[in-house]
Amino acid sequence: MSVNYSDVSAVCVPFVFAQLCKELTAVEIEKATIVNLYRDLYKNTAGNYDHRHPWLMSGDDFLRFFYPRQGNFALTCDASSVNVAWQYLSNWVYAPGQGGGFDDGDGGVFDVSFNVVGFVEGQWGDDLNVPADCWTPCSLLRITEELLKANYICNLKCDVCCSLCSYELAQALNSLSNAYNTSSQYQGRDAMRPVTKGDRLQLSILFTNPNTGTNPVDLRMNFQISSPVTANHYCYNSNGALLASAPPAPIEDEDGDNDPNGLEGRPGGGGLAWGTA
Repeated sequence: MSVNYSDVSAVCVPFVFAQLCKELTAVEIEKATIVNLYRDLYKNTAGNYDHRHPWLMSGDDFLRFFYPRQGNFALTCDASSVNVAWQYLSNWVYAPGQGGGFDDGDGGVFDVSFNVVGFVEGQWGDDLNVPADCWTPCSLLRITEELLKANYICNLKCDVCCSLCSYELAQALNSLSNAYNTSSQYQGRDAMRPVTKGDRLQLSILFTNPNTGTNPVDLRMNFQISSPVTANHYCYNSNGALLASAPPAPIEDEDGDNDPNGLEGRPGGGGLAWGTA
């Protein structure tokens, strides 16, 4: 006897028939003092510093300085480029009311140059309620030396905490752009061209201290892409194929058979992200 399914009562209450699980990284609550750094600040007609200008950088320079390794993040200091002033924290300024440890008397704005030594030591002095001149001479001298080196951020290029590869960055920016522009799901960014004109990005530099009485200081260097990527010279192999990860090590033709598929070479390492400890 055949069953007529039209006579079977439908289950109208949603019934869970399976579950997929993925444990994600634990959420860490931000405890750092966040300081936004800008290229320049301007007063409006009321005399307030509300015009905050990020450092302009072309899409090509963005790839050259931050994604020169086949789509993996790596801080690269190219001395041949004319756009290197941003690599010195002293060429940046910070906005009013940020951080309680340093005030040059102009509404809390150090609008000539950001003094990383004065700011961080002042902030930690406030955290501890003990000014820097009451710290032990050796600890103060060592911290001062470390911060002076950090003023040139290229000295920190090996101190990387976390990052996105170029593909992940493109996906993240496309997702954020879609939240404001629903007319197109594709916003023109991909692994080869992860940024486009107008994009706002931040490079974070985190200073921490083993003394539990101090809060980390998180410097956020604000950039804006001034022109789109015209060419990506970092993501192709010799055959013109796009590389999604680090390049293979050079292959030595040990057996002399001119076989490009020899087993002598091994793939290189992966990408990292930016932040200092």
